[in-house]
Amino acid sequence: MRSNSTPAASALTAALLSATLCLYAQSPESPPAREIQGIPPRAAPSDYQFKAQAGDFTLAAEFLGHSIPTNQGTLTTEDYVVVEAALFGPPNSHTTLSPGDFSLRINKKKTPLTGEPYAMVFKSLKDPEWGPTASEKAKSKTSVGGGGAGDPPPTPPKMPFNLRRAMEQRVQKVAMAEGDRPLPQAGLLFFPYRGKEDHIQSVELDYNGAGGKTTSMYRIARELAERGRAVVATTTTAIRLPEPAEVDVVLDSGERIVSVITAGSVKALGLREGSPVLALIKAPWVILLTDDTGLRTSARNHLRGKVSRLVKGAVNTEVSLQTEGGLTVNAIITNESVISLGLDVGVPASAIIKASHVILATRV
Repeated sequence: MRSNSTPAASALTAALLSATLCLYAQSPESPPAREIQGIPPRAAPSDYQFKAQAGDFTLAAEFLGHSIPTNQGTLTTEDYVVVEAALFGPPNSHTTLSPGDFSLRINKKKTPLTGEPYAMVFKSLKDPEWGPTASEKAKSKTSVGGGGAGDPPPTPPKMPFNLRRAMEQRVQKVAMAEGDRPLPQAGLLFFPYRGKEDHIQSVELDYNGAGGKTTSMYRIARELAERGRAVVATTTTAIRLPEPAEVDVVLDSGERIVSVITAGSVKALGLREGSPVLALIKAPWVILLTDDTGLRTSARNHLRGKVSRLVKGAVNTEVSLQTEGGLTVNAIITNESVISLGLDVGVPASAIIKASHVILATRV
């Protein structure tokens, strides 16, 4: 076989190949960039619901229940409760972080719950705003059986893989970072707990890591009331049974809301017409609408008012709404939602609350 290459061309090719190999050998492989994880810490530990000292470090945290706030909206998980935690330290300090450094004690139980990696939450993730399309609903109704009374119920439609993957990535981005990290550092922690939030009276967040050891106590009902996360109701006016029970309550402001709870909870709380109760409404469960949205909702509770305060964070904004009756209701929505709704102090808005999201409590 003959080659049509000239000696000069062959020499040039060999020289270029040699130079390329030398450059490749002399260029060290760039280390992979560390994936950005966690959420920006707030300005100070006092901006969180509770805090505690661990040597030179300060642990601050906020209990989120079964809600997972992300930049694209709030997700939920029935199998885990969530704590937004932050570790503050001296200037230029570092520490090694791991979910196992944190544990959560609910209602003073002897055995605490150990923090688990964020990936463990994926299986139980739900997006309250997602609903199957008409074609997905039709597929779920298709069964192998002949449609008789003995046939099993249709399989509920599953979220498409790409949407579920995107949802998992949202959780990964807000989870507490691991490894050696500069302080302050903040992120979400996940603890396995399938119980209902209205049964939680107190939580204790324990930290035992490289930064020290501390315990931070948080009494749910008291803190919610102090920070406006709870709406204090005066009396129940009507209780409709059987399951589920509908409970009408009159707020201190004179406004009325409805709560849907189990008949067992009515009995356990000892509720009767005229009973004093606390109506607890978590801020992430409050939906805000403005008059120009032109929407009607199926939610039972609508409280009209005006925006009285906005506290913007890195991902979400806490919006305080003063109702027409003088009550303050707090909502946590994304920063993008604040812009799209045009929210500002003095803007008229409505707080929309599902009846099933109103938690009732009585004082012991």
